Amino acid sequence: MTSKKHQKQTLRERIAHALTDRKILHFRYDAHLRQQVYKRLNALQKLLINRISAIGVEALPAKKLDKLLTELQTEIAKTYQETTAYTQYGLSGFLSLEAAKISQLYNDEIGFDLFNDIPKERIKAIKNVAVIEGQPLEAWWNKQRADLAFKFEGIIRTGVAEGKQNGQLATEVRELMSVSRRTADTLVITAVAKVADTAHEALRDANLDILQGEEHLSTLDMRTSTVCQVRDGKRWDLDKKPIGHNIPYKRPPLHPRCRSILQLVTKSWEELGVQGMQEMPTSTRASMDGPVDERVNYESWLNSKTTEEKEQILGKGKADLWQRGVITFSDMLDQSGRALTLRELQKSYTQSWIAEDIYQRISEEVKNSPKIQAFKAAYNITHHELVAMKAYTSELYWDLNQNMRNDNLTLTDKRFIAVVNQGLDKVPAYNGMTYRDTNLPDDVLAKYQIGKIVTEKAFTSSSIDNSLSTFKGNVRFIIQSKNGKIIEDISDYPDEREVLFKNKTQFKVLKRAINENVTEITLEEK
Repeated sequence: MTSKKHQKQTLRERIAHALTDRKILHFRYDAHLRQQVYKRLNALQKLLINRISAIGVEALPAKKLDKLLTELQTEIAKTYQETTAYTQYGLSGFLSLEAAKISQLYNDEIGFDLFNDIPKERIKAIKNVAVIEGQPLEAWWNKQRADLAFKFEGIIRTGVAEGKQNGQLATEVRELMSVSRRTADTLVITAVAKVADTAHEALRDANLDILQGEEHLSTLDMRTSTVCQVRDGKRWDLDKKPIGHNIPYKRPPLHPRCRSILQLVTKSWEELGVQGMQEMPTSTRASMDGPVDERVNYESWLNSKTTEEKEQILGKGKADLWQRGVITFSDMLDQSGRALTLRELQKSYTQSWIAEDIYQRISEEVKNSPKIQAFKAAYNITHHELVAMKAYTSELYWDLNQNMRNDNLTLTDKRFIAVVNQGLDKVPAYNGMTYRDTNLPDDVLAKYQIGKIVTEKAFTSSSIDNSLSTFKGNVRFIIQSKNGKIIEDISDYPDEREVLFKNKTQFKVLKRAINENVTEITLEEK
């Protein structure tokens, strides 16, 4: 767990930065798709040039030339059919992944589960995953195929008529294929952006009751289009009517290679009827419907990252050159970045909550423990959830709990907490008395007054064992558990018979007394 202190940001700024984090992953995934498309088009280019060079088209009779062109048209069609099928399959998987994760992004930044997940039926019902300007992806690939086929035949027939040699024809075909690759490149980038927006739109539709509207979030740099510059920061209500301007509503991508996002804007805490916000950081409470003070652009976003994160995003070499002022941000900003497959993208989501070395070590430990595997099987807990729960109980609990209590959670912390809670949700609730012995300063102890509701920001550990034999603190909590989870089977300290409460669990103070210089506080889980 990192304990890096993040600068205070409004909630909307944090969400905007988190969406930008995700956008970088999208760029890396579309880089992978484009590489695969390049391979197919490069193979097609090689085939076309080899065929016209081997047969010597400049000396072919008309009928043989017609036959050759028909055969090569078939090869062009075959390549584009394969490309269409490959990209449609990849984008379908990307849509499912994005739909499963976008609500988590908002909830992680808000601090609790405000947003509903997107119904799986909504995603399954989508037949064409990337509809761009009213036309499905297949139609766009067909247009590119037809354009390439027409121009290729024109090059060959015109070249033969003008007496051009095979070498000249090959050069013109290479130039044509270069244009086709750039066109395909643009289509893939735009399609990935459209699929991401489709998931975002589905999240909006699943949460209309908590939303105020949508706000256009542009990536502001030297390449930002005028239309996106003008729209940046503009809002529309849920009926798609402009708020404070007259620019019509339109979903991204607004143009080829568009990098804009429509960020969801929730109602105020008061309108939502959310109680207990005094337990959340002041910056979060005040910013729910407040203004964004800072424009979010790649440079300001990147400046908020640690050196390690900058190197991960840019590559170590580029990050060093940029930080030393050798290259400008415009010089190095490239949508390609480092290519990321869908499997790697999935891994980046599922394992972005823990350091790789810790994950691998604890992963092996839980795999080799029959007792832990029995616990996993009994409650249908996933391997990731099991690793997170084990990691928390063994070595990460201290730093993580400190970060939670101090409102100093990083995105990695939040993701880790989410995975732990997912696992805890599957363990049956323990209804009974538990005990927690600790040492609290006077200012913290003062919060526990009879009749008060106290929210514990961090995970709360307790024990079924009521023995005071090893007690060394100044406070003993006696807790009536309703939803605590017995985790002794996976704990490094099974003799403690641990019962763990999720973070942000609320307790009501029932009693408070002094017993032999120890403050005994009786709590009831709400």
